[in-house]
Amino acid sequence: TALLLRRLPEKAWSAVARHTESGKYTAEDWLNSYAEHLEKHSGQIERNLAAWRPAGGKE
Repeated sequence: TALLLRRLPEKAWSAVARHTESGKYTAEDWLNSYAEHLEKHSGQIERNLAAWRPAGGKE
């Protein structure tokens, strides 16, 4: 993904497409959405790990 983003031409960043649910959508919109999605899942993983550890226990 990082390599693809580095290779995007400048005009690709300003190109606009239409998402069926979100409406106007740019490469930057997609990247922000992707980052937020990963952050959401990392929080879920942290909460699950905390719930699975015994109280006062170690990893």
